[in-house]
Amino acid sequence: MQLPTVTEVMAVFLSLASAFSTFTRTYSLAEYYYVQTLKGVDNFMARSDTVVNVDMLDTGDHQFKSQSSAASMSSVGTIHKDRAALTAQVEEAFASFNEMRMSARNSMRLSLMCLVAAAMTKVDTFTGLMAIPSHSEVPVCFACMFAGLAGAWFVGFRSRDIKAHMTISLLGCAMGSVGAHLDRPGLETGKIMAFIILLASIVIVPRTVRSFRMTYLKMAKQYARIF
Repeated sequence: MQLPTVTEVMAVFLSLASAFSTFTRTYSLAEYYYVQTLKGVDNFMARSDTVVNVDMLDTGDHQFKSQSSAASMSSVGTIHKDRAALTAQVEEAFASFNEMRMSARNSMRLSLMCLVAAAMTKVDTFTGLMAIPSHSEVPVCFACMFAGLAGAWFVGFRSRDIKAHMTISLLGCAMGSVGAHLDRPGLETGKIMAFIILLASIVIVPRTVRSFRMTYLKMAKQYARIF
């Protein structure tokens, strides 16, 4: 059984789909993990509050009860202040990731679109209507991507990541045009750019995780022993 040939354009679309999907999954898993960790810290503090209240009710010695009540009330007040401070910190940190969260949602959509586009490259719909030279396929591919992103920008999707993707599309179009102009045998500009895109997706993973660790892990360490 012969495997289907991967063209340069297909390689570009598949690498883009992989990169977008990698970022979305990394962001989603990191946010879920650290939010659940902080939720566990808050639950632990809530249980500590409950234990203190029960101890106040169960004390039999009235003299000891009066002495311990003041300490217990102080402890309850401290727990309430800590929970309130933690909630405020989490809300502020969660809001600081709004832009990155939007980028993750956009990346999910773009990943699906790139997968469909990769499949479309194997359907020779316009073979008899127009012929695009093989060395021009990559710049045309990036030009079409820029046109699609520009359309999204025009209808209201004006986040910073869309602007970055438009810039990358223009750079890809320029690099593809240079490769088409050189037209050297064995120079597959599309596959070179696909490799660069995949390499960038590898770099994105630790950078995304680091941004969460620097924000949420530092916060959780103030209230619990966590690594």
